[in-house]
Amino acid sequence: MKYNFVLDSSCELPEEIIKEINPTYVDFSVSINEKKNRQEHI
Repeated sequence: MKYNFVLDSSCELPEEIIKEINPTYVDFSVSINEKKNRQEHI
């Protein structure tokens, strides 16, 4: 919960900084995109 601001302001922060603050950010965003794609296909 500490890193919610990273998700909210991700477009304003460089990826390198996001990865340093929250290493799971990339995996998290990818998983969300996969879920959306799966729902669209269904």
